[in-house]
Amino acid sequence: MKQRIFRSRQAQAERGTYVLYWMQQAQRVVHNPALNYACNEAAQRRQPLLIAFVLVSDIPEATNAHYRFMLEGIIEVAKAMRAHGLDFRIYNGNPVSIVSALATEASLTVLDHGYLKWQRAWRDQLFDILEHSSIVEIDTEAVVPVHIASDKEEYSAATLRNKLLKILPDHLSFEKFELPSLGFADTKLMDEHRFPGDSTDRSQILDFCGHALDLSLHGNHQIFRGGYRAAIHKLRDF
Repeated sequence: MKQRIFRSRQAQAERGTYVLYWMQQAQRVVHNPALNYACNEAAQRRQPLLIAFVLVSDIPEATNAHYRFMLEGIIEVAKAMRAHGLDFRIYNGNPVSIVSALATEASLTVLDHGYLKWQRAWRDQLFDILEHSSIVEIDTEAVVPVHIASDKEEYSAATLRNKLLKILPDHLSFEKFELPSLGFADTKLMDEHRFPGDSTDRSQILDFCGHALDLSLHGNHQIFRGGYRAAIHKLRDF
């Protein structure tokens, strides 16, 4: 897990009553190193874990279909979190403002790593704002974390391939992680931006998010359906 840490900072004096995980890039429960890390930290600190997902209206080039696909996966995540007794909350608004506010009562803030320019900008802002807080960013998407694979821009696939092949065996062991039940965070911070309904109810989620995004999200998904189960079904068909 240490190899997956992209960057981190330890506060001189940690304060807070829960561990915060901002789920943004890794919108899943299975094979999510950032979620696993946050769970382990919360268990060691004997604190609840607050998992926050922030709905953002201005994702570059996102359409109705993209948002609906994403939300189908989020509903599945919410069901899994509830089954494991984990505190999963959906918010709507500016992610930097919401996460930085929630972090004021957290002993540790965990981020999953984003590769795109606008994702990196959000995380850079959070590291700047939370300069006196413990914060860690975990690579969740690549089998071999990019910062481990190479420390420079490679000029050809061949040079990167040679580096990858040397260390690939060290990253092909995927241990099954059992999510613990960690309780719920006692905080009302940013509740004015929080989804007030049942996050496992598809109709409620689509209504809330459609209103927040000013999009029409209801209707049949014609080609692909979001979520882990649908992905596994497609994989098995393949």
